[in-house]
Amino acid sequence: MSTIADLQQYSQLPDPIKVIARKSCLSTEEAYFGLACQSLKQKSSSNIHQVVNDPFHITKLVSRLAWLKRLITDVPYFEKCIEENLCMFSPSGDLYLFTQKCFASDLFHQPVEGAVQ
Repeated sequence: MSTIADLQQYSQLPDPIKVIARKSCLSTEEAYFGLACQSLKQKSSSNIHQVVNDPFHITKLVSRLAWLKRLITDVPYFEKCIEENLCMFSPSGDLYLFTQKCFASDLFHQPVEGAVQ
């Protein structure tokens, strides 16, 4: 189990672990996108007028999805985003979420594919 003292920046990781780190970031972003969709679904069932009258909710989701697709297809852009956001990783490539004070795989209860346990 990694601790906060073991965290490394993306640039410090070896190349095979960088692939795992990108997967960890992407799975976290996909999970948050899913949560945003679930939240919108719950809002629509509780107050359909709020959802219908909000002209930006669909635009936000579509732009977020387009951004996720760009992360998948444009690796240099994805790496730049990771480095600019100062993401920190365990030595095995698991993303650390400072706001949640845990690793992404712990928060979403899913191991990062290819990560060393």
